[in-house]
Amino acid sequence: MAILAPYIADRTRIITISHSLGTLDCDIAAYNCKYLDTIICLSVSCKKYLARRFSYASKKIAVIFNSVRDYDNAVDLRRRKKESHILSIVFAGGSAPSKSPELVIDILQKLKETTFDFKFYWLGNITPPLKKIQPFRNVADIIGSKDSRIIFTGRIPRQEATRIIAECDIFLAPSKREGFPMALLEAMRVGCIPLVSDFDIANKEVITNGMTGFIIPHTEISSFVERILDIIHNHEQYAAIYDASAKYFQDFLSMNVWRKRMNALVNSTTTQHKKRIKLSRGNFYFNIIKFMLLDIENLIENYIGEIIPSAYKIYRQYRRR
Repeated sequence: MAILAPYIADRTRIITISHSLGTLDCDIAAYNCKYLDTIICLSVSCKKYLARRFSYASKKIAVIFNSVRDYDNAVDLRRRKKESHILSIVFAGGSAPSKSPELVIDILQKLKETTFDFKFYWLGNITPPLKKIQPFRNVADIIGSKDSRIIFTGRIPRQEATRIIAECDIFLAPSKREGFPMALLEAMRVGCIPLVSDFDIANKEVITNGMTGFIIPHTEISSFVERILDIIHNHEQYAAIYDASAKYFQDFLSMNVWRKRMNALVNSTTTQHKKRIKLSRGNFYFNIIKFMLLDIENLIENYIGEIIPSAYKIYRQYRRR
């Protein structure tokens, strides 16, 4: 729709949604922004990013946080979390470079050295970034000898992943780039203790440090480990965070809140687009070429800024094992 926007009748309102941050999934929502009426961003950080990248888009951006439906037995699950003796930690990012898998590997290495009881679930891909040129098959190889406390699930059915997330005590989300992570929402809706990095993304926006979770500098691996171990060792002192996490979800991220905000936006009569133009072969091809160049630009930025650095760090971790 963003590509076709210049050629749609003026009386038609066009609302696009920016799903990610720093990728074509994000940028396409603001493409041809002069001819759009509203661009919905899932976080404040996404809004700032698009406003920098597409200056004309800044006046048209509305921020509406993502949402998921309530969990049927959330109250019972939250009670069980408080009574747990062996806590479960979930990382749902797999080996996607944007999710900081290299940081999680360092955390796992240090947790493995302890004698604490816990269950750590690595959900999703275990193949490393740039897997075709890496000398190993999966990130589990870096951890070394098997540890029954650490579980690499690989790709599993969505329903199973949702169950594991719902039952987690600690949700580890050190991502460097997010639109608005569904997995974090799924964890908070049943009460969990989120640990997020200090990157300026959606994860940081929904956490009040020390109240609904913890924001930890991404350079301080030891701080992540110390916080996890303290939660395990002094579990009863963190009971309030389970409730605060769930309450924040209900107050600001629940489906009812999302629905009200979306209805208010859709039912408004505001139109903010530039007068649209008549479709011609020449301007349509030029439009497509511009879009393809934007796609290439995103691909180059992601490889240089994210994929290659992550792959290199993980390779070095493999060499040091």
